[in-house]
Amino acid sequence: TIPSNIPKHARGAGTILVMTPDTQPAYNTNHMAYTTKKYQIAYFGRNQWAETPSQMLLPLIVQTLQNTQYYRAVAASPYMGKADYLLTTQIIKLQQNFTHRPPSVEFYLRAQLTRLTTNQVVATKQFTIVTPIRENTPYGGVLAANEATGKLLASLTNFCVENT
Repeated sequence: TIPSNIPKHARGAGTILVMTPDTQPAYNTNHMAYTTKKYQIAYFGRNQWAETPSQMLLPLIVQTLQNTQYYRAVAASPYMGKADYLLTTQIIKLQQNFTHRPPSVEFYLRAQLTRLTTNQVVATKQFTIVTPIRENTPYGGVLAANEATGKLLASLTNFCVENT
């Protein structure tokens, strides 16, 4: 879900290149992960994501950054042109957690901004979004994951605009 409340900014920064998110191996699959015990990951047998989380997240990051109107251009990998900034991300965790009540979706993402003209890391941040699952089903988890993604995208976009 792309957040609808992204503020528009006066054009400031140049071009930002968004790389496809890296993903921890346990979550680099279209199988939906969940846990019912600490230190254990399982996958739903009959439910799965349409694509891997990184494939679904990349266009959402690009669109959300474009919606700010802050950047002259927002490019996605693969891209061979010149860019001023590079945004790399890593999905650390994306799972439904049933070890507590109410269950929740946990979405952890690490982001790093690099100024390409100097190859200097400008900022790094880890985002932790935990959203309650209102319906105790895989579909309820999907709805919570969409809500968590919207919150994450809003925070990630603010991070990018503040640091470029």
